[in-house]
Amino acid sequence: MRFLLDWPVPLSFLTVSLITASIALAGLYLVRRKYPAEVLKENHEVAAIIFNAFGLFYGVMVAFVVFVTWSGYDEATKNLQLEASEALDIFHTSESFPDPERK
Repeated sequence: MRFLLDWPVPLSFLTVSLITASIALAGLYLVRRKYPAEVLKENHEVAAIIFNAFGLFYGVMVAFVVFVTWSGYDEATKNLQLEASEALDIFHTSESFPDPERK
């Protein structure tokens, strides 16, 4: 798969998209050949409940990831402002020293 990094971005994106879509469509075709639509209709209600549960779980996990990432960003911003403030304090404090030590 490393060769995809050497290709131009649109060509590699198109290749990966076509391959994944082809695999998904082939899987759908094989499932539909093995199980007719009447058999699949019996399980729609159960599958809907399970998919809703997984969707809820996924949404909660994404919310936690966003919260943790945003908290880390806020913490980094706060630390950056504190360091900049300390550097400015050192700069202004150094003005009281004689010339050789000031530099």
